[in-house]
Amino acid sequence: MEHPATIQWLTLLTVALVALWVVYVLNLLEENVPYVLGPVLYSVVVYGITFIVIKKDYINQPGNAKYKTTPLPEGEIDQIFDRAEKLLLKNNLYRNSDLTLRQLGGILKVSPQKLSMAVNTRFKSNFNDFVNHYRIKEAQQRMRNEEFKNHTIASVAYEVGFNSLTSFNSAFKKETGQTPSAYRKETS
Repeated sequence: MEHPATIQWLTLLTVALVALWVVYVLNLLEENVPYVLGPVLYSVVVYGITFIVIKKDYINQPGNAKYKTTPLPEGEIDQIFDRAEKLLLKNNLYRNSDLTLRQLGGILKVSPQKLSMAVNTRFKSNFNDFVNHYRIKEAQQRMRNEEFKNHTIASVAYEVGFNSLTSFNSAFKKETGQTPSAYRKETS
């Protein structure tokens, strides 16, 4: 059943729009209603609706949540997270710069919401930080490795899955507390 405030809100909106429509129809038929009355009434209706929405806080009601979460059992969270982590590492999926939560969930046959919940619970961060963690670990290994000494920081960033040098620098600093350049100098 609808909430009484919602019914009241819809009734008010309907009455206001019908009144506006009547004014426009009368103006078309008899042309004795001043034309300016239509736009004025329309403005009053729009401002009135806006005022009511803000005053009654219809926009921020809890029923408008994106989705309601049902807590997953701890065992299921661990299982989903462990499978995701193994898949990322075994197949180096983190190198795919276009990897999304939905894609990884599809591979694991788990809903994006459950995967997100598992990552948030176990990794204590969001999906992007989770994937970037492995990208940065590999970037650190490459910067320490003699074989990659001639590679620029930008090429290392692209090779491990970042789309831009800026996002790599930001994620690297967030993860390690220092810039990639400083890290490379320190390990040389």
